[in-house]
Amino acid sequence: MLAAHGDGVVTYQLQGDLGFAGVEIAIRRLVAEPKTVTHLVLDFARVTGIDIPATRMFLELLATLTAQNRNIVLVGLARHARLVRSLEEARSQQPPLRVSLFDEYDIALEWCENSLLRDQGVALAQREEIPLSKHELLENLAPDQIELLGRLMERRVYRERELVVRRGEAANELFLLVQGELMPGIAVSRPGNA
Repeated sequence: MLAAHGDGVVTYQLQGDLGFAGVEIAIRRLVAEPKTVTHLVLDFARVTGIDIPATRMFLELLATLTAQNRNIVLVGLARHARLVRSLEEARSQQPPLRVSLFDEYDIALEWCENSLLRDQGVALAQREEIPLSKHELLENLAPDQIELLGRLMERRVYRERELVVRRGEAANELFLLVQGELMPGIAVSRPGNA
């Protein structure tokens, strides 16, 4: 299936300082991609800086690509706090940007592959909910301890792509994933219960 539809994913590796001229070249190439390209991966790992006008142009591009129903996947933004803040603001507006953020390129590509498979109607394996007594993090607890913990816990259900935790926030909660999948940065595939 991926061999037949893998050309729906295109990757761009950006590098150096991105100013007006550099972003304009990238934008022209991205906009020229055929409509069969449904996933655009932009790797920022080798970008040393992005100026304010380039950031604005980039956000406008992402809004255009979102309107075209394309999935935008951004990788390696750890050194670009201003762009990340701008993206978070833009993702909270209406209509929200269809942007997924990943730290690692391989994880981003895996997400794209899973997305392509879902788009083609291939059902990804969905596991049954794991009872707390079978959860690997709780395997050394006694049954009465697991029962007590279960009474103290709160069930939460997250939508696909919904942010569960934000890097850098105080860790004052423990999440146990009992169904679904999570990937760094976003929830994927189907809602997961934590």
